[in-house]
Amino acid sequence: MNFIIFVLILLVLFIFLKMFSKQKTNEIEGWRKFSRTFKAKEKFSILGPPQKCVVCGSYGAEIDGIKEGKNWFCSKECKEKWESQKKN
Repeated sequence: MNFIIFVLILLVLFIFLKMFSKQKTNEIEGWRKFSRTFKAKEKFSILGPPQKCVVCGSYGAEIDGIKEGKNWFCSKECKEKWESQKKN
């Protein structure tokens, strides 16, 4: 009888430990995602605010692309596509 109670207590402890360890890994994963986004924001703050390409929707630093007025293009190809769409 004592052995069965001992095994049940160990089982309950094991379940609690598993539950808390999973929660801890989720917190660590969340911190990794936060640190990655923070580093990206830090990089963009050095290079200027992040810009969104008018044609393809990709993001980049202002100095990496071509800016015309309010429109920002990530490459020459996107700028040419925009101009051809504008003509039509």
